[in-house]
Amino acid sequence: MLIRLDDGPTQDSVGLKADTLGRSDLECLRILYDKGLVLIDVGWLKSVWFRLSPEGRIVKANALFS
Repeated sequence: MLIRLDDGPTQDSVGLKADTLGRSDLECLRILYDKGLVLIDVGWLKSVWFRLSPEGRIVKANALFS
């Protein structure tokens, strides 16, 4: 899930829109949010988006190179 959320540099990151995700994805994202690895943003027309937090980017980078 961390790889799926990484859609570019922090300043350009959009993330994943909640209404495009399945139940298991949303459950996974809730766990990652509780751990501080994911941010939740509310956008235009109250759309909900999930993005990597700075901590999530560190964990993802370390997991890929360990």
